[in-house]
Amino acid sequence: MELGGRFYGGWWQYIPSENRPFITINGLATTEIDFSELHPRLLYLTQGLPPPSGDLYDISLYIDDQPYDATVEPYASQRKLVKEVFNALLNDETRRYKPSRKDLADVGITFAKLKSLIFKRHPPLKDVIVKGVGLQFQFLDSQIAEMVMLKLLEQGITCLPVHDSFIVQSQYWRELQAAMDDGFGQ
Repeated sequence: MELGGRFYGGWWQYIPSENRPFITINGLATTEIDFSELHPRLLYLTQGLPPPSGDLYDISLYIDDQPYDATVEPYASQRKLVKEVFNALLNDETRRYKPSRKDLADVGITFAKLKSLIFKRHPPLKDVIVKGVGLQFQFLDSQIAEMVMLKLLEQGITCLPVHDSFIVQSQYWRELQAAMDDGFGQ
């Protein structure tokens, strides 16, 4: 009862993220806010360490001296792969995880080099590999999500959870942000 536990099942969780802005609640526009880099932040929090500054999925793999911007290529694909590998390593109890060769080739890096750069950026990650902390973090984020949803429910605000993000009517974005801040601070 202390592993996993994310909230699953809502139809809105299964539609492409680019379509979620078109969701309405009672005919009104919605806003989605997520916990940025939740599991890397939980790693540092549980280790009693401050996280490094900046984008936690930026591993300083710069391309043609282009400044890092996670919203544009090639950095968007790179960040997606780093996020996938980072989170897979948190959950890989058997050391069997390997990203697809195509994804590695698209970014132009080997798995060994990618892991090395991730461990360089996040030394605490190396200490928790094969310990299954990813499922513990999923449990923690489900507790945070429950707190967020209950706080909003007390205010009569409908909230749709999407793992580490939440959708509310746009007029309630401040209340959502406050509930998320309170939930993470617990």
